[in-house]
Amino acid sequence: MKAINSKVEQEQLRLAAENKLLTVEAEQKQKVAIAEAEANAVKAKADGDAYATVKNATANAEALRVQASAITSSPQILELKRIEVEMTKAGRTAERCLCRRTHSVLQCRRRSLGRADAGTEPRRALVAEK
Repeated sequence: MKAINSKVEQEQLRLAAENKLLTVEAEQKQKVAIAEAEANAVKAKADGDAYATVKNATANAEALRVQASAITSSPQILELKRIEVEMTKAGRTAERCLCRRTHSVLQCRRRSLGRADAGTEPRRALVAEK
């Protein structure tokens, strides 16, 4: 009877070891699958970023081609761009000056006169100074 119990016990130990081996193998396969999925996700994101960069560069190149074509066909566009740049620069210097109007401080006659009471002086005084 002891021999039979020993044999049954050995069989149970063998089955437990096989189950443990199958469990470890399944866990390893799962870890490999997760790592592959993460690597694929990183690669897909990099591919998407690269595609977006190429598309943006292509669009910028096309815009430059269109601008170059417009400039060669109509030189007045350069003058328009120059005016736009000047207006943008003037807009950056716009602020409230002493006369309480929003415009370029450099263009404000009252401020250039250096009067603190610029907003209160009568209109005819400005006319007389001109």
